[in-house]
Amino acid sequence: MKRIAIAPMMLGAALLAACAGAGSTFAHGGTAQPTPGTAAATTSPPARSPIEGTWRSGKLTKAEFLRAYDATGGGTVGSRFETGPSFFGQLGGGARRYAVIRLRFKSGYFSELESGDGRPSVVGYTATYRVSGRTLVLVSLRPDPTVCTGIYTFTIRGSQLRLHVRRQCAARHDGPFNTTLFASFPFTKVA
Repeated sequence: MKRIAIAPMMLGAALLAACAGAGSTFAHGGTAQPTPGTAAATTSPPARSPIEGTWRSGKLTKAEFLRAYDATGGGTVGSRFETGPSFFGQLGGGARRYAVIRLRFKSGYFSELESGDGRPSVVGYTATYRVSGRTLVLVSLRPDPTVCTGIYTFTIRGSQLRLHVRRQCAARHDGPFNTTLFASFPFTKVA
């Protein structure tokens, strides 16, 4: 009887070792390689980009926001937010005194969230992203006639992120808006 109980366990162990042998592919793309003393070694997951996570601006007053918007060429783009006060006023459901911007980078998807005067954050912009070294490429998810692609470099010092525009998208209105929101202020890592 003991012989019968051991045989299925040995068969199961042999099948498991055969399935985990050289050439097996893991979900994250790694290939198992045999190593001395083990049936197969696991591979480590891909490295996370240092930009991954959620970053938060400080409380941006209307005056400092308008200075940043004007510096990007805002007000000359001919959209419904042509004036800086209109752009600021619609942030986060209605900002009058201050706004807080959050940038979230997670697994290739980017979200810009905004809060006006302490209200709950709302999504203001979404995109896909990729990172190569210290270069960040954002590609909008909105179904616009012109897809917005912005290229930034970034620096991280301690828990602070700064984006710097290398090339802003050609979309008529997104360029100054995105530059103002993403590349005019420092962001602190919150998650």
